Amino acid sequence: MTVKQRVIASLLVEKAAENRELAYKVGLVCRLKPTEAMRKISEMNGGEEE
Repeated sequence: MTVKQRVIASLLVEKAAENRELAYKVGLVCRLKPTEAMRKISEMNGGEEE
């Protein structure tokens, strides 16, 4: 693998992880009441409140 290929591969892995987390959050929102889902998401983000 060239350096360029390695960089691209690592970016793809990172993006896939973000997408998986996003899909999980969307799934939570669909299953739970909005307030519960927002609380879960904020817990996953380290308890940050917006």
